[in-house]
Amino acid sequence: MLKSLENFPSEVTRVEFFVDTRLLVIGLADLDFDSQLLEVEVDEQLIPSLRAAGRVFVVAVDAEDKPQQGFDVPLISIGV
Repeated sequence: MLKSLENFPSEVTRVEFFVDTRLLVIGLADLDFDSQLLEVEVDEQLIPSLRAAGRVFVVAVDAEDKPQQGFDVPLISIGV
């Protein structure tokens, strides 16, 4: 599960995991918005789990950690 403290400006359609840079990109349905780059480097120990996962749940929460938005989307691994 990926958690954001801010709502997404559009429906989340996918998450791309770039193995070589260990970065995640959230793809949005509304093409007027750029995909959002998560500026979090994935710990190397998590790479095998991320590469094996076919889907991920992305949730936006409020200040009290209550879910505001949730998306069950494909997780796409890119790279070696």
